[in-house]
Amino acid sequence: MLLIEDHLALCKLISTTCQEHFIIDCANNLAKAYYFLDTQTYDLLLVDMHLPDGSGLCIVEYLRENQLSLPILFMTADQDHLIKLDCLKKGADVLMKPFDTEELLLRCRHLLSGEKTKNISQSFPKQLSLDCQLRRVFHHGEWLELNCKEFLLMEALLAYPSQAVSREVLLSRAWVDNDKALFSNSLETYIASLRRKLGKNMIKTVRGSGYALIPEK
Repeated sequence: MLLIEDHLALCKLISTTCQEHFIIDCANNLAKAYYFLDTQTYDLLLVDMHLPDGSGLCIVEYLRENQLSLPILFMTADQDHLIKLDCLKKGADVLMKPFDTEELLLRCRHLLSGEKTKNISQSFPKQLSLDCQLRRVFHHGEWLELNCKEFLLMEALLAYPSQAVSREVLLSRAWVDNDKALFSNSLETYIASLRRKLGKNMIKTVRGSGYALIPEK
């Protein structure tokens, strides 16, 4: 992946965090980023919104002009929702600063996996809808306030409607360090929270197999 960030301390933090899991190059401005994109091959871009020689959004236009298709995760401290919407309209994801490094890794893995569930199975007509770009789940048209892990768990369950999804799959989708959850009640705690928000009957425990999301009757 290519990190485009001019803040040296943040660049070092992100690089140190990501290099344990991914191969990462760093550019501190658009000019250097263009050079890397011209000479190297990447599968993900992490881009600061405000760079010394222009807006990070220029990357989108550069990719289009050079017929490159790459997932982009923009990083910004700007609270203007219009900027965030602009990023989303261009097909990119957005991470607000300051952010937790665990969430950063999870968002990177999600983008790299290419598994973006855009439409919910017809098993859930008018009950559930998922917006991956805005990272929102709607239940009967009402937005559910979910934290990062709850959203990732819902996304995993919705990918296999009415089917049992194993603990291992759920843990791999929502935790960077699986062992941390395997030896605690973390997964059960988040499933219980989702049941409170969805209704206790929508997420079924499948003994020996995991959990399944079942349509409401």
